Amino acid sequence: MTQRRDIGDLFAQAAGLASGYRGAIDEASTPPMDYAAMLAAFDLPTPEAGAPAEAVIADLATRAQPGLRAMTGGASSAGLSAPLNPLGWRRIS
Repeated sequence: MTQRRDIGDLFAQAAGLASGYRGAIDEASTPPMDYAAMLAAFDLPTPEAGAPAEAVIADLATRAQPGLRAMTGGASSAGLSAPLNPLGWRRIS
């Protein structure tokens, strides 16, 4: 029997992984893996038995990381500061 973790612990684990990724955005120097390589990274047989949730989260983060590229930068987000809406850049009141 596997021990169930509190959902808050799992969210904290995911938040920690996201925070670590966000903190390393400016250090990323390698190009992201292409679609075919990412597809291969996730092309695994379905497990016969379940795995602990924290192990699944860690595995998914490890497999996904090489294909992720930030849509933000550490220096400035000024280019994304205006609200987007279907009518263009002006704010809808």
